[in-house]
Amino acid sequence: TLTNQGRIYSRQAGSGIAVIQVSLLHGSSSASRICIGKGDKMLETSLRVSKEYMSLNPNNDDSKETYKLLIKVTNTTVDIDAIQKWVYLSLCQVLAAYTIEHHRASCLQSPSNDVPVLSS
Repeated sequence: TLTNQGRIYSRQAGSGIAVIQVSLLHGSSSASRICIGKGDKMLETSLRVSKEYMSLNPNNDDSKETYKLLIKVTNTTVDIDAIQKWVYLSLCQVLAAYTIEHHRASCLQSPSNDVPVLSS
């Protein structure tokens, strides 16, 4: 994280090692397919996700329709609270960047200049 707050969390965490495991879950089991990057089909397919599904809030819903990121941090000598805050900050930044980039791409692909802007 290359922000002021990220630098603060980096200093608070101290030196040492923490293993961070990220898993994508579909319901309560591992997702069967994970696509990273820009594949041909991904560029052709619009993202149609309701805003309540794009959240970093804790969610205990294990229904089959729910996708969740599971973050496990194995601590050694670092400040675990600072690491958790740092990971959360990084995920928030990734979600914001993804949303902005996807909106920008959809604006560039739009045949007209009338691209609706969604409000919260």
